[in-house]
Amino acid sequence: MAERPQTMEVSTRGHRVHPHVADVILEAWGPGMAECFEEAAAALLGLCMDAAGASVTERWLSTIGPGSDEDMLVELLDEILFVLDTADDVPIRVVIADRQDVLDVVLELGDPASVTMIGSAPKAIAHTGLSVERARGRVRCTFLVDV
Repeated sequence: MAERPQTMEVSTRGHRVHPHVADVILEAWGPGMAECFEEAAAALLGLCMDAAGASVTERWLSTIGPGSDEDMLVELLDEILFVLDTADDVPIRVVIADRQDVLDVVLELGDPASVTMIGSAPKAIAHTGLSVERARGRVRCTFLVDV
C-alpha cells in the first residue's frame, strides 16, 4: 500500500525569515494585500525588536499608493525604516486598511524602554528580488533586507 504524502497545514497569514549571505530575506503572506503587508511589517520589525510587552503611545498615519503592488510594499517598508530612524518612539505594530488602489497605514508606536532590542535596526530594503504575488486567493511577498 502506497503511503499518502504528508501535507503541511499553512496558516492563512504569517511570515518567515530566510538567511542570506550578508542580509536577510523575509517572506510574508495573507488572504489580502493588507494582511500580507501587515505580516511583512511584523517580520521587518521582528528582526530588531521584541515588542510583546509594549503599549501604544502614539500613532503615525500615512497613505501608501497608488502604485504597483511592489512599489506599495517598498513605500510601506521605507516608511517603517524612516520612523525607526527618526521618531522618538518605535513602531511596534502596523495596521493596514486596503482601499482598492491605496493603503491606509497606522504605525502604532511605543516607548523604546518597553521594547527589547534583539538586533540592529534594518538599514534598507533591496529593490532587486522583491516580489508580490497574488494567486489562489492569497497574497505573498518576498524582499531582501540590508541589516
